[in-house]
Amino acid sequence: MPNFVCSQEIPLAATSLHDAIADVLEKIAARSRADDVVLRASVGNSAGRVSVPVELSVTKRSVKDSLVGVTIKARSGEALFPSFKGTFSALPMAPARTNLRLKGTYKAPLGPLGSTINAAGLHKMAEESLRDLFDRVARETVDTIRDQAAAQYARSRGSS
Repeated sequence: MPNFVCSQEIPLAATSLHDAIADVLEKIAARSRADDVVLRASVGNSAGRVSVPVELSVTKRSVKDSLVGVTIKARSGEALFPSFKGTFSALPMAPARTNLRLKGTYKAPLGPLGSTINAAGLHKMAEESLRDLFDRVARETVDTIRDQAAAQYARSRGSS
């Protein structure tokens, strides 16, 4: 099974990110059960794109090791699309800097034929769609923390 790793530096403390990442992933999982989560990838060098409705499940939420486990699979036609199993983690780099990372493996569809097709270049589509999801999670997590901080600030200003 091919490995996948994607990371991004976030200018926030890891302690504030962990719960927010897990909360964002739980919300995405809920939306995915209602067919509202689609992963997208470009097709070759053309302007075409593949869009696949997926189901994301949170499989582990551990405060101890700051990992949030996830699985992703197509909502229909599972045999035609890759599935993914991995973890999101918030790794502290400095007091106010964190490396957000998605690491895992995906299973190419169609058995040995799918593995051959994947090796020939279609792995880029699976990886692009995972990067798209990773970017969404990073953006929504930062937005969540920003909104929480703004609300807390407004409450503190209102109570003074």
